[in-house]
Order: sequence, then C-alpha cells, then structure tokens
Amino acid sequence: MDIVDLMDHSGYDVYVRVDAIELAEIERSNGFLEMKGMLAFLIVSVSSAWFVIIIFAYLWLRKRKKRDNFEADDIQTSRSHTDLAFFNLSTISAATDNFSQANKIGQGGFGSVYKEVAVKRLSKNSGQGAEEFKNEAMLMAKLQHRNLVKLLGCCVQEEERILIYEYLSNGSLDLFLFGEYNKKFIPELDFGVILLEIISGKKSNGFHQEDPSLTLIGHVWELWQEDKAMEIVDSTLKESYNSHEVLKCIHIALLCVQEDAVDRPTISAIIVMLDSEISLPCPKQPAFIFRTSCNSSPIWEGPSSVNEMSITETV
Repeated sequence: MDIVDLMDHSGYDVYVRVDAIELAEIERSNGFLEMKGMLAFLIVSVSSAWFVIIIFAYLWLRKRKKRDNFEADDIQTSRSHTDLAFFNLSTISAATDNFSQANKIGQGGFGSVYKEVAVKRLSKNSGQGAEEFKNEAMLMAKLQHRNLVKLLGCCVQEEERILIYEYLSNGSLDLFLFGEYNKKFIPELDFGVILLEIISGKKSNGFHQEDPSLTLIGHVWELWQEDKAMEIVDSTLKESYNSHEVLKCIHIALLCVQEDAVDRPTISAIIVMLDSEISLPCPKQPAFIFRTSCNSSPIWEGPSSVNEMSITETV
C-alpha cells in the first residue's frame, strides 16, 4: 500500500462543530493545567530561594562565630603578659542594668560609657573594627599611671565589643578643665610642676632631700644655679633619654614656675619652645621654693611680687 504524503498536496481547512459545553470544559481543563504548572513553578522557586537564603545565613553566622572566636583568641594570646580579664556579656549587662540610660555617663567616638564600673561599649556606628578594639585593649592594659584609669577587662561576645575601666565618680576631664575646677587651675604653673615631677620621678609636695625645708622646685632651682640640673633626672631612666632634650624640659619647667606670673610663658609659647630650637630666656627665681607646715610660720619669705602679695609656700 502506497503512503501518500499529504504535505505534498495542497490541503483544505477542515472545521468541526463541537458542543459549546464540551469546548468550555476543554478550555477550563487547559487553564487548570497551566495554573497548576505555574503554581508548581512558584513553589519550587520560592523553596529554592529560601534554601539559598538559609544556606547563606548559616555560612554567615558560622563565619561570624569563627571571627568572634578568632578575635577573642587573638586578644587572649596578646594579653599573656597583662592582667586583662575577660567578662561574660551577662555579667556586664547585670552590672549596667541592661545598659540602662540611667547608668549612662557619656558618649564618645568609640561608643557609650556606663557605670558602676566604667563600661565602654563599642557602637555599631563608630566605624571602628576588631583591630582598633584589640589595639586599644592591649595598649590600655599595658599602661599604668596614677593619672590614668585602669583597664580592668574586656568582653568579646556575640556582636558586643566592650572595655571595662575603673569608674571615678569625681566628674569628667572636660568638667575639670572647663568647669568650676578651672578657676583654681593655672595651666603654665601646673605644667611646670608636673614636668619636673615626671623628670625627677618625685612628687612636688612629698619631696625630701638633705634639706627638708626645700620643695622639689627649690631643689631643682639650686641644682640649676650650680649647673647640675641633670642630677634631678630619675635614676631609673638610666641612659634611656636625650640629655639635651631633658635639660631643655627642665629649663622650660623653671620658666613656667617663676614667681612673677608676668614672666611665665603662655601655653602657646610653651608649645613653640618644645617644638623648636629657639633660644630660651634665663629663668628667674621660682615660687614655692620652701615648704611650710600648717601650724608654723613660713621658714622663708622671698620678696613680694608685683601685685604686693606674698609668696605662697607648699605644705
């Protein structure tokens, strides 16, 4: 039997009459199949998207946990020669009443600070990362000075980066510099005294030498007049300093503690002296040379100052 290829012959369109109800059922069936296919596609797509999100979230959390552990281990390794302690977040939260605003004592570039210990909490908007946190923690743990608060410990847990300092209730440095205390503050005079204390390693009001009536300033002044000013340098420094620079600092300190306030350099002038090699004027006799006791008259009184006030000796 020969098979005739109808495609090779011209064809005719054949129209078949179908019942309207039957045609509607066919169309409804086709629409249902299309909707079912689309629904299946949406379910698969949403499920796949959720699966990908869950995987990424898991990997991100795992990476963050690993990073936190690394930071904590890194700080722990670096603190081997310090007394830096690690605190749990729950302990710090309890100490600050869950970081209550009532316990907040300040806000800085690092973050907020809370009491009763000074809890310094890194802000997410501070722009500081793990490296800056570690550097501050390690640096402050190694610093020991009577004028610096001590770093007691830190916390690296979850997303929190917290430093715990000693809390001093006498107000901030800003209050001390610009508040009521400022009325008693003579910056150039105090700078000179502090500079001599740093160089000598001795307190001005607790100085005792061969002559118990002399203050630290008086002792330095005597050595300066005898060209022996370098003898005041703290012996623990040994040879780890530049003699020229130290002598220059002693010279500037003596200019700052001169008896007549008119002769004392301003703070801006002191900065210029420290930063340059300009010729310095010879210091005149300083104030506070001799010590007096509370229940005795002054051992010595120098000439009165230009404002006709007698020199005040330290106790």
